[in-house]
Amino acid sequence: MAAFGTLATTGDMTILLVEQRIQSALDFADSVIVLERGRIAWQGTPQALSGDQATVERLLGVGGLH
Repeated sequence: MAAFGTLATTGDMTILLVEQRIQSALDFADSVIVLERGRIAWQGTPQALSGDQATVERLLGVGGLH
């Protein structure tokens, strides 16, 4: 994951990351898009998603972010 963070901060680069470990992805993401059945189910900042536990549980099926 450190390599992705380095790439993201070195210039104008977009990285599409598909990751099951959500906290790892949120640590360096500027924005988050959650897809459900091929459609955008949620879009916003990592901070907004981390602060909305009900949405995390509903969309991502995890009981908490660490």
